[in-house]
Amino acid sequence: MTGCLNSYYSRGLSPLVTKHMHSPIRSIIRGGSHRAPVVVVLGEIQQRRGGGSSSSSSGGGRGQGGRGDRRRSSEEDYKITLRSIRKNSKRFDTDEQVSEMYARSALLKKAHESGMPAVQLASGKANIFMDGNPIVYGGAIDRMENDPKDGQVVGVFDHNQRPIGWGTFNSSSMFRVRMMELAKETESPILIKRVVKKRIEEAKMLRDKVLDLKNGKTNAYRLVNSEGDRLSGIIIDKYGNDNHFVVSSSAGWVEAQRGDIIEALREVMLKENENMTVVWRRDVDMYALEGVGVTEKVSVYDKNGDDASASLPSEIEITENGVKYLVNLTEGHKTGFYVDQRDNRAFIGELSKTSNDNSDFSVLDCCTYTGGFAINAAVAGCKNVTAVDSSKIVLSIAARNAELNNVQDQINFVPSDAFDYLDDCIANNRQYDVLVLDPPKFAPTVKSLSKSLLKYIGLNARAMRCVKPGGILISCSCSGAVTQRKLLPSIVFEASQAANRRIAKVRDGGCGADQPIDPMFPEGEYLSVLAVRVM
Repeated sequence: MTGCLNSYYSRGLSPLVTKHMHSPIRSIIRGGSHRAPVVVVLGEIQQRRGGGSSSSSSGGGRGQGGRGDRRRSSEEDYKITLRSIRKNSKRFDTDEQVSEMYARSALLKKAHESGMPAVQLASGKANIFMDGNPIVYGGAIDRMENDPKDGQVVGVFDHNQRPIGWGTFNSSSMFRVRMMELAKETESPILIKRVVKKRIEEAKMLRDKVLDLKNGKTNAYRLVNSEGDRLSGIIIDKYGNDNHFVVSSSAGWVEAQRGDIIEALREVMLKENENMTVVWRRDVDMYALEGVGVTEKVSVYDKNGDDASASLPSEIEITENGVKYLVNLTEGHKTGFYVDQRDNRAFIGELSKTSNDNSDFSVLDCCTYTGGFAINAAVAGCKNVTAVDSSKIVLSIAARNAELNNVQDQINFVPSDAFDYLDDCIANNRQYDVLVLDPPKFAPTVKSLSKSLLKYIGLNARAMRCVKPGGILISCSCSGAVTQRKLLPSIVFEASQAANRRIAKVRDGGCGADQPIDPMFPEGEYLSVLAVRVM
C-alpha cells in the first residue's frame, strides 16, 4: 500500500487528494478490503490499530458509532421489496404451468431414485439456487449421495430432498457444482450434450436479433458469454466469414465435454458442406484450481474434432462496424481481439464525425493495443489521432490495421507508457478534444483493489488535464472488482477533483449486447466505460 501511494505521489499529484475523497473510494483506500483501516494524512500513512472495523464500500454500515437507533438501509428496503415481488409473482403461475413444473421436477427426482449422484444443500441455502444462481459453492452443500465423481452429472436437492436442478460436479473446485438446468425446466434425457446444443442455439438467436449481422458490417462477436448464456466456464467468440471460433475454457467440465461442444457448434452454426476451425484456449490458472492438468495451452480442431493447426492462418481479417482488423487467434489477448469494446469504439467514431468541420480536432487513444479506438476515430474523419501503447509489438499490428483501413496518414503511433506520455502532454500543454483511457486490469482481484484505485485516479487525473475545455474523456476499466462495485464514476470524480476540473456525465457504457449478464451472477460483469465532458 505504501509503495503504491509513494508511486502515486511521485507522479505529481498532491497527497492531500486522498484526505478529501468521498465514499466509496475513501473507505476502500483507507481501509482496503481485508485489513485494518488506513488513515492518510499529508502523505503519511498511519495504520490505525483496534477500534472496530472500517466502513463498507457501499456505505451501508450502522452509522458512525454502530449504537443507538438504527435506520433501515436502502439495501434492506430493496431486499424486503424483492421478497414481496417473489412471493406475489407466484400468484401469476397458471395451473397448467404449475403442473408442468411438477412434472419436470419429477424427472430429476426419478433419476435420483435410480442412482443418479446428488448433493444435498444445507438448510437455508436453497432459495438462491431456485432463483437461478448458476454456481453451487462447497460451503452450501451439507452432504453428497451416491458418491459423485468429478465431471459427473449430479442432482441438486434442498435439505428436504426437494429437487432444485442439476449440473456438473467437481470436488477440486470451489465451484463445486455448475448448474445446467433447474428442476422446473429439466427435460429428458438429462445430458450435458443436449443442454450445450440448446444453449448455443439460444445464444445464436440472441446475436441474430441484437447485432444486425445480415448487413455484413460485423463478423466478429461473442457467441457464448459463460454464465450470461447459462454455460458456466466457457466463452465462445466467432471471427470472420470463414467460421473461425475461439473457445476460452476455464472449467473442468468444458475440457471433458470438448467433443460434444465442437459437435454442437457444427450442428448449430454450419450450413451443409461448410468447414470451421475451433481454437481451444485453456485458462491454465483456472484449470489448476479445477484440478485439471494441462499439456497444451492452445489447440486447434476442425469440425470433426481432429487436429487442424496446420490449416489455421497466422492472422485472419475481421470486420467490426465496417472497420477492418487483423487478428491472431492463438496469441492475441483474450480470445484474439477485444470484442467487448465494439459499441464503445463506435461511439468514438460518432464523436469524431464532428472533426470534418474542425481541422484542429484531435483524439488521443492511450493503451491503444491494436488501434481500435484510434482507427475508428480516423475512419470517421479525424485527421489528428495519436495512439499510445507501451508495446512496440502491438503498435506494429495497430499500424498495419491503420493501413488496412487507409488511415495510416491520420494516426501517429507512439511507443510510451501512458503515465509518462500524459505527464509529457501536461508539461508541454498539449490537449485533445477526445481522450480515451483503456488501461490493462489494474485490480485483478478484490485484494488488490485498494492499491489499484490510486493508480486509476492518478491516470484519470492526468488525462483530465490533457482534455481541452469542453472536450470528452472516455475512461474504461476492465477490472471486475471495480465494475461490480460501480466504482468508475467515483474514480473519475475523484480524478476531476485532483485535476481541478469540473465534469458532467455524457454516457455510461460497457460490453455490447452480445455479452449478456445473468442478474443472478453479477460477477460476470467486468467492463465499465464512462464518458464525461471536461470543463
